Amino acid sequence: MSASASLLPAQFPGLALLPNERLLSSFRPDIDDSLRFSAGLVLLSDAHLHVRQADGSFRRIPLSSSLELVRHEHAGLTELSFLEHGQRVLCIRYTLAEAAAGHAFVVAFEETRGRPSARPALPELELDDDFALPESAPVGHPLWRLLGFARPRFGKIAIGLGLTLATTAVGLIPPYLTMPLMDMFWGDRYGKLKDPFGHEWSAATHIEDVSPREMTKRGQEAFAQMGGGQ
Repeated sequence: MSASASLLPAQFPGLALLPNERLLSSFRPDIDDSLRFSAGLVLLSDAHLHVRQADGSFRRIPLSSSLELVRHEHAGLTELSFLEHGQRVLCIRYTLAEAAAGHAFVVAFEETRGRPSARPALPELELDDDFALPESAPVGHPLWRLLGFARPRFGKIAIGLGLTLATTAVGLIPPYLTMPLMDMFWGDRYGKLKDPFGHEWSAATHIEDVSPREMTKRGQEAFAQMGGGQ
């Protein structure tokens, strides 16, 4: 939410402002410090940052001249770090769903400083160049942001998509019978088939109970027919 005259302290139970302190912007991040989905609340006034705590109270951070904002973005997650003399005093995290509101909050904070203070994300040394984020992160609808991050890797994405489609197509090839279903002398209906990957499968279902004597007789007859057909 950008700066608006409609932001009143009464809208936020537990909030206490100084005399003549005026609310400028509010933001509701959706990721907590444990990286779990959780609704938070951060308010920006002309004198402080007010952060709602778990018990409903608000933590107050003065807008000193040395307070600065550093933004990191990676894999659809944005992190806003507020630094005081190089020490982090507040960290806000949110997903692409809150990207537009988060950008508006950053703009409102920068306006209180009278100069841009949200420095671009610091390079992440553990990531190689292939996974480096663009220097200027796209802002706007989450879909356009995702496309902006994916653009440098469209070639690999296309290859991965092609391999996925090829694997799916192979999986759609029906298996073929290597031995048609037949009623066997031991009382089962039995057959074999081979899948497109070369694996051979056996299938059987029990159709009748056969006594040992009858099974022996049927077996002899079956082997005799096999021998006679050679």
